Amino acid sequence: TNTDDAISFDQTINGSYEGIGCSIATYVNGSIVVIDVFDDSPASLAGLEVGDIVTKVDGVSYEGKTSTELSNYVKDSGKEKVVLTILRGEEEKEITVNLSKVEIPYVHSQIIEKDGKNIGYIDISLFSSVTYKQFKNELEELEESGIDGLVIDVRDNNGGYLTSVTDICNLFLKKGDIIYMLEDSSGTEKKKDTTKEKREYEVVVLINRASASASEILASAIKESYDGHVVGTNSYGKGTVQQTKKLL
Repeated sequence: TNTDDAISFDQTINGSYEGIGCSIATYVNGSIVVIDVFDDSPASLAGLEVGDIVTKVDGVSYEGKTSTELSNYVKDSGKEKVVLTILRGEEEKEITVNLSKVEIPYVHSQIIEKDGKNIGYIDISLFSSVTYKQFKNELEELEESGIDGLVIDVRDNNGGYLTSVTDICNLFLKKGDIIYMLEDSSGTEKKKDTTKEKREYEVVVLINRASASASEILASAIKESYDGHVVGTNSYGKGTVQQTKKLL
């Protein structure tokens, strides 16, 4: 329903929800399979693993049902815990998982060794309300390990909160550098870096056709104001900013 879609959107963009902390998908053969388990989540602590096939929830069979139906049941159950019956290889197991507030991981990082240098790599899948915090934590961990440059991957990232990408740009640009400009009937507004924090190592932003909105702001700011590089195909070409409104 539209209400369910709105709730799902809110949870996605806000970056947290009441649940168990894993991603599931319906495979072609009808199986509901765990495809990701969030670090330090209730699902992880309970021992759920990627590849587990969920067959029952609280004793009720989910044969013929979808991963969306299972996910909605868990989120809307109002229970403190659920019992998942799973198949792991040939073994059937019952796993009891507590429900709690779960933060969705939108940022992942690693260090890539190339030609004697350590290159930091950070992937951002969405600019949610928790993305800046996650990005800053991952960036500082990379820098503590020692990096000679950074690749920020926003391929297939269709955007998110303007404040989120602005805060991330503030980490790199010098105070006073332009992050983006907005034009409307009243004129042009320049959004500039307002922080003392900056970086000076080389930064590359990876984009593709599905990089939109906030992703394009990041790529443009790094290229134009940070003197970084953009690599990939032409991005989506959003060029506008919108706000969400709840209509009662």
